Amino acid sequence: MEDCIQDLFIRLWQNRSQHVVPASVRNYLFKSLRNILFNKITSRKETLASMEEDNDMAFQLVLSPEMDIIQVHDLEERHRQLTRALEELTQRQKEALFLKFYEGLSYEEISQVMSITVKGTYKLVARALEVLHNSLKKIFLLINFFLVWLATPLIP
Repeated sequence: MEDCIQDLFIRLWQNRSQHVVPASVRNYLFKSLRNILFNKITSRKETLASMEEDNDMAFQLVLSPEMDIIQVHDLEERHRQLTRALEELTQRQKEALFLKFYEGLSYEEISQVMSITVKGTYKLVARALEVLHNSLKKIFLLINFFLVWLATPLIP
């Protein structure tokens, strides 16, 4: 990612005489970076395995070996559930959610970065959230049912 950002600024510097000041510099930079990233991904076809390995290195306080096993299992299960829910989204929906919630862009800015209308941006984000809500709602209902079942005392 840092290489792509550096490439972006190198290109801007090298072509500075040809550039016109855009209406929104932030949107212009996001759109340019997006294009550079797409070009890198298509040329290299890298997997996300290395990124997942980096995220697995988080520190955890271990109270007992049993608790450690339960926490690891719980974390793995949540990761699988979230991954399944995210797999139901299209690439455009994933990108729109990333720009909205991780980058904090407005719908207008997202529409400029993704080259779609503002109305289309609202629909894209709303449908993505609806898909996630429906997918995760089923999972949470099952978890709640299981927890109630565990809390119910057995009648002899």
